[in-house]
Amino acid sequence: MLNLKKKLNISHLFCVILFIWNTLYVIEAFRIAPPIQKGQVSATFFPLIISFLMYITIALVFFTSYNQKNVTATSFGQMNKPALVVLVTIFYITLFKIIGYMASSILYIFAIISIFEIKKKNILIKLFYAVIIAVIIYILYEKIFLIRLPKLGGNM
Repeated sequence: MLNLKKKLNISHLFCVILFIWNTLYVIEAFRIAPPIQKGQVSATFFPLIISFLMYITIALVFFTSYNQKNVTATSFGQMNKPALVVLVTIFYITLFKIIGYMASSILYIFAIISIFEIKKKNILIKLFYAVIIAVIIYILYEKIFLIRLPKLGGNM
């Protein structure tokens, strides 16, 4: 038991809090509407997919930080990439209804590209990629799946 206490760090507490928060979000999303209705995906489908990916990321952060020495630094520069993805995803889910799909998704995709970039790219190029990806997903949902996504201000 003493050995286990030495291996637990602030990242584990962060993961537990995120796990609880994500679980409450998933429960609420299922209360709003099932992800698939009458054979078609609903408005809760994409956020639920993101939430389930968040469970995977939380598990990765939890188990990779278990093998690290005590981590007490909380600055963004010293956090590992999965923890940053979880944090960015929380902001994305929170902002989704407030500022709408397009603005929140461009910010989210830009952040994900920035986190996982291998070589430094121009900010305008990353922004261009984020806009293109967000527009493609928008067209897919609005025109093909016929799912209305929130606009600026949370209006459908």
